[in-house]
Amino acid sequence: MHRVGVMRHFPAVISELGFDPDEACARAGVRRDALDNSDNPITLAAMGRLLSAGQEITGCAHIGLLVGMHGSLDCLGLVGAYMAQAPDVGTAIHDLTDHQHRYVRGALPYVLPMGQEIVFGYRVHETPVAAVEQICEGALALAYNLVRELCGLYPVEVLFACDEPQDRRPFSRAFGVPLRFNAELYGLAYPIGVLKRPVMGASAARREELRGEVEAYWAVDPPDVASRLRRHLAVVVLGGDQSLKAAAEALGLHPRVLNRRLNEEGTTFQRELADARFTLAGQLLAETNLSATVISETLGYADLSVFSRAFERWSGLPPTRWRKQAGAREAN
Repeated sequence: MHRVGVMRHFPAVISELGFDPDEACARAGVRRDALDNSDNPITLAAMGRLLSAGQEITGCAHIGLLVGMHGSLDCLGLVGAYMAQAPDVGTAIHDLTDHQHRYVRGALPYVLPMGQEIVFGYRVHETPVAAVEQICEGALALAYNLVRELCGLYPVEVLFACDEPQDRRPFSRAFGVPLRFNAELYGLAYPIGVLKRPVMGASAARREELRGEVEAYWAVDPPDVASRLRRHLAVVVLGGDQSLKAAAEALGLHPRVLNRRLNEEGTTFQRELADARFTLAGQLLAETNLSATVISETLGYADLSVFSRAFERWSGLPPTRWRKQAGAREAN
């Protein structure tokens, strides 16, 4: 589940490249008119198929980036309007990260402190989804535009959890700041002070007017506990407290209550933690050149052998063999 959001610009991007967007939509099995409104629902799988079809038809290896570059707060609908009236950038970003789970499942924006910087990042944690790289590159371009729109600030660096492309010039033109490929995550790095920057043109009165609409909108179809836990773990496996106690606190539950609710929903904390770790490990093995040692350290393992044994139990293959097979599948 996702909103069409910035993907409403997908047909225009295909047309700008000189190709027929109807053909891309037909290949992806998505109705063209489904992309007419940012608030329309679309699955992440369908979004991935669209971007894959767009890349195949146009030969453009950065189609997701081009789509994301068209993005703005307007693409976020009511949530974007609310963000635009926030007192500062930190509040605006948390308007999105704290509540996006109510209308988007399987992917999430997040804020991760890293020393004197914060990373405004994006992760697809649903599997399998095609074109994850393209989805995340588009999300970074959108996030770049959002922060510019909110306060005019540029990131100090853009991070990509994928191998360096043959031609990095489109990314340099899009962002105009240092780029780092083969990173552990997709994100924009900003000085930590960005969170206190006032939002340009914000109105406290207008924000108060929107509050009731936003609360009613976000009250629709709240996710179950397991879904909320998956979103929490998708971020903390990048660097954070992966304990049951920390997860329960983040979800506002007692650890015993969290365990009971998970059991009622047919899962366990340890199972969800393992899936979060190895979904990320699989993505990094398949899409980057990071060594298994670096990946194991990223996931919080002190010893490569422990990570390798755990990964083999999860996937049926040791990390190096899994990476080779993933490369072979992509080549085919």
